[in-house]
Parts: sequence; structure tokens; C-alpha cells
Amino acid sequence: MPISVVTTATGERTIILAGTYTLTEVEQALRGLPPSRQPLVLDWRAGAVDHNAPELERLANLLAGVTPELMVMTGDILHYAFGRALMGYCSAKGVTVEIQQHNP
Repeated sequence: MPISVVTTATGERTIILAGTYTLTEVEQALRGLPPSRQPLVLDWRAGAVDHNAPELERLANLLAGVTPELMVMTGDILHYAFGRALMGYCSAKGVTVEIQQHNP
């Protein structure tokens, strides 16, 4: 499955994007999460999808309805660049983003 949502006993929520997925699948996963004051983790390390500016803006709009803080985990420079672009779109929506790059 390209997208999975993990919620810990303490309420930490992580969306894992792996392989090829669609933005619609990400939207469905985000819409299934109730709004929370806790940060959301977006694990993008194994994702194999490139996103354009309109898609990143759409994703930022969805994230703004779910969390005030986002931690983006990336595994390579391409995803890091997408994370930085997403950071800009999220900032405009009032979502604080932190990016952590984990090299394989």
C-alpha cells in the first residue's frame, strides 16, 4: 500500500508515503484524520512521486485543516526540495514545517 497512517497510543500521527501514490490517496488519508494540535509527521523517505506547484499548494491546503505543525521526513535531495517548497505553501496557510533529511 503506497500510503499508510499510523497513530501511536500517545496520539502522534504519521502518514507514510511509499512508492507510487496519487494526491487523491493522500487527500483521503488526510481527510480521515481529525484536526489536532499535535504535530503531524509526513514520512516522504520512500515516496516515488514528483509533485508540481499546484499539487503542493493543494496538499498545503489540506494540511492546514489537520495540523498546525508538520514534520516532513525526506530521504534524498529531491524530496528535500519538495519539502522546502511545501514549507512555503504551508507557511502561507499558518502551518509550521520542520524538515528532517535522513540519508539512506
